[in-house]
Amino acid sequence: MFFLPVFPFFLGLTSRDQISQAFPEGFDAQLKSLISKVMSKRITVWRTQTVSSSVAPPRLADFDWRVDTKVSADVLSHMSIPTLLVNMNIQEQPTTKGQMPGEKNVQFELDQDSLATLLDGLEKIKDQLAGI
Repeated sequence: MFFLPVFPFFLGLTSRDQISQAFPEGFDAQLKSLISKVMSKRITVWRTQTVSSSVAPPRLADFDWRVDTKVSADVLSHMSIPTLLVNMNIQEQPTTKGQMPGEKNVQFELDQDSLATLLDGLEKIKDQLAGI
């Protein structure tokens, strides 16, 4: 599939000849010449604007965890359930140029089953990333 407006960005093309050579065979020569001319003149401006206005996901800044044991209040039942307490500091992306990103604190608790599910999911993500 050929997607004209973005291919110079991803291929690192900047000159008129480079852009012209990236078109598929059989593309109309006059249209290719015109598009290549316009794109070569504007590519640096478009690239700058794209980078400055890009949206990125939040970034993990800090991570802390501990195992805690919940104890039953009933003396007759000696229940102790281990849980994982997680504290993450997330650095959010700035909304305007020159702004310092804010941080958000996220806390959550996982029991053994939830932790196993989370680890399974992370293992699948790891395998998918390794296959790329």
